[in-house]
Amino acid sequence: MEPLALAIQNITGSELGTICYIGAGSGSWVDDIAALKPTKIHAYEASEELFSALKNKCKKYDFVEPHNQWVLPKGVYECEVTSYQNPRYNSLVPKEKSFSHAKSNLDNNVQHVSGIPLEQAISEQNIDANKNNVLILDVDAELEEQTTAAHDNLRVFSSIFIVSKKKFSGSHYLLGNSADFIECPQVTSHDVMLFTMLIRNDEKLREAKALEDALHKLNKKLQEVEAELAGATEALQTYQSKNEELVQQKDKAIDVLSQKDQELIGKNDALSELNSKLTHAQDDLEKQKKWHATHKDRAEKYLAELEKSKSTAQKAQQLESDLNAQIMVNAELKDELSILKNQLDTAIESTKVNNAALETITEQFKHMQLEALADLKGKLHWKIDKGLNNAVKQVESFIGVQRFLEKGEISMEFHGWPISSDIALYLLGQIKERDYDLIIEFGSGTSTQLFAKAMEFKGGQKSKTADVPSLKTADSAAISVDRSVVTFEHNKKYFEKTQKLLEQKELLSIVNLVHAPLIDIELNGESFLYYDCETELTNIASKFAQHSAKILVLVDGPPGSTGPLARLPALSKLLNALGHHQLDIILDDSNRAEEKTIIAKWKETLESRFVPFEEEEVPCEKGAYVLRLNP
Repeated sequence: MEPLALAIQNITGSELGTICYIGAGSGSWVDDIAALKPTKIHAYEASEELFSALKNKCKKYDFVEPHNQWVLPKGVYECEVTSYQNPRYNSLVPKEKSFSHAKSNLDNNVQHVSGIPLEQAISEQNIDANKNNVLILDVDAELEEQTTAAHDNLRVFSSIFIVSKKKFSGSHYLLGNSADFIECPQVTSHDVMLFTMLIRNDEKLREAKALEDALHKLNKKLQEVEAELAGATEALQTYQSKNEELVQQKDKAIDVLSQKDQELIGKNDALSELNSKLTHAQDDLEKQKKWHATHKDRAEKYLAELEKSKSTAQKAQQLESDLNAQIMVNAELKDELSILKNQLDTAIESTKVNNAALETITEQFKHMQLEALADLKGKLHWKIDKGLNNAVKQVESFIGVQRFLEKGEISMEFHGWPISSDIALYLLGQIKERDYDLIIEFGSGTSTQLFAKAMEFKGGQKSKTADVPSLKTADSAAISVDRSVVTFEHNKKYFEKTQKLLEQKELLSIVNLVHAPLIDIELNGESFLYYDCETELTNIASKFAQHSAKILVLVDGPPGSTGPLARLPALSKLLNALGHHQLDIILDDSNRAEEKTIIAKWKETLESRFVPFEEEEVPCEKGAYVLRLNP
């Protein structure tokens, strides 16, 4: 039994769970590790040559499942890899950073590959964390490992074996930081295979569980605080009710005081009247004194009248005494009213302070809720989008593998560059039904291959790359218009990528692929960046000058990043060169707001130029709008 299998047997005993082997190679280890009888073995090998041998060795064990794919670092789905003549050396590490091959003279080249991150590979296996599970990494090491975040998914493994001659530094570009594991130096072999073993640090995991429990308690405390806040709110409402009662009492007191003031005014008027009478009486008395001095006989009569006047004065004094008593009562009422007013002002100020505090607490709580909701919503959208995109990618990959196994061909990829499969199917149906003389395409990609293949079937053409003349740029009048598809592409990178794809499929004789850089143009007083395509469109117009042609046009470029309403100039270019032909113009991505604006402006242009047209909305993933001119 080889050293790695012996080490696994010694450290885990006979009760093995799942073994995940990354970099499984040709499977020389299969028999020894399968003899340990684990519940499941997942073996990952990216090289098709090594995977073929691995698959043959795994056939006799129903619990061994081989996987032919790259396992990439955390969060990575595509990257550059280094390929060697011997596929066993293939590595995610560039040669100049490779611990094993940096100083060697091995021939190598760099390839762009896609795969799945390590955390996804682990989660897809549904590993039971209560069992003794093992992770084996048999991959190239870096000269200097870069510290990265740890994988929480690794906690399902009780031990990790890193097969490498390099001493383990505490971090690995696939594993990340091994903070949840401790190195076991006793299990190191110096025979045929060098490896390091890491054992799960269960004590640290228990600390993490304790932190989770503490967080739960904090959440519970938050709920209690919220309950107290609700109680404070209820108390504030009660206090406000009492304030309203005090206000009502104040209004009643003011009414009583007003009534007293009215009574006092009435008594003051009566006193004034008495004083006036007293003044008149005194005047009469003076007259009587003068009369008595001169007329003694009438003195007694005047004395009797004087006694009456004295009686009136006594009554006036009594009224004045009553008035003073009422003034004192009114003063006492004013003092009581002042005290009540001060109490009411104090209560109102206290209420304002409590209202301000309650509003502050309420705003803080609402802000916390909105932040938590926004964060949860963003994570949910990201998770849904990621799951849907991955599902579509897996379906396309499965179809591609089936086609390769059946016919030896790799099928087109419709998800991401640039049209989706639903619009592709619609376009094929239109080509078959309407029998177009020519297809024009603004923006190259999957649709270019699709159009070329469809026109090849339609015309019975047979394309050979060896017979194709060299391609020229858009400013050359020597470009051929005898082909069935004319494609304008401004990006040199995608131009070469599409050209290579057409060469591989032997379709260049059908497609006139034009490199048309974006140039400044002016349309209705506005500036745009658009394809340098007028020369080629003029050549097409010359070709069909003698008869009306049926032409399909796909507007799928330039990208919106080049400026607002980037695809608007397409209609003007087509009308100026091919306006008398029957044009079926299809605008991709019509669900976007910017494309809807473009459609509205196109219709305004056609109506102003009296060009007959029909329109159609095609229901599909990203939306497609069909505009038929001169139908």
